[in-house]
Amino acid sequence: MTDFLKQSICCCNYRGVSDASFELIPAISRYPNYCRELELSTISDFRLYARSHFADVKRTEWEWLFLAQHYGLPTRVLDWTSSPLTALYFASLGKKSCDFAVYAVQRGLYDAYPENLPPLSVTRNFFLRPPHIDPRIVAQNSLFSIHAKPNEPWEHPELIRYVFDGNRRQDVHNTLRMMGITHRTQFPDIHGVVRDIVHEIDGFCPPLK
Repeated sequence: MTDFLKQSICCCNYRGVSDASFELIPAISRYPNYCRELELSTISDFRLYARSHFADVKRTEWEWLFLAQHYGLPTRVLDWTSSPLTALYFASLGKKSCDFAVYAVQRGLYDAYPENLPPLSVTRNFFLRPPHIDPRIVAQNSLFSIHAKPNEPWEHPELIRYVFDGNRRQDVHNTLRMMGITHRTQFPDIHGVVRDIVHEIDGFCPPLK
């Protein structure tokens, strides 16, 4: 972990994955029946049913897409962060014994998201810095990559991958918690609070299997 932080290049975008074999491919394309119509349907349903959970303000299609991604809906977006510690925290989550990894891409100028272009009509991959429309986006120093062909892995020419030994997963996770990188700080809502408390309980008294 120390070597990773020493090697981490400032001005990079980072993405943590819990399995080092995971490719940079958006969640929506992992469904066997993936098609553009499926995307349209899921986003439409999210806007219909989630509206009452957010402030009653007019949102663009892009903002609805960002919110959907941040709350776990499968989309053509991938989560990134400007913080290597945040990326490493998400990579360390889970109980898997497999190696985990952090991807890094040198940061360039961010695209201003084209409000007049529907998100599902983009023709190239690019990074966006989302507006601060949700506390999670702020807490996680969030960035997003938008994928024109979400069913194709992204082979960015400047991609760097840092791989971590799966046997050190819990050690890395615990070190990050001591540094103040916890579920409560990354998810500043009641869900983050509860998950943090459960983690503490598990540490003192692991649940029965």
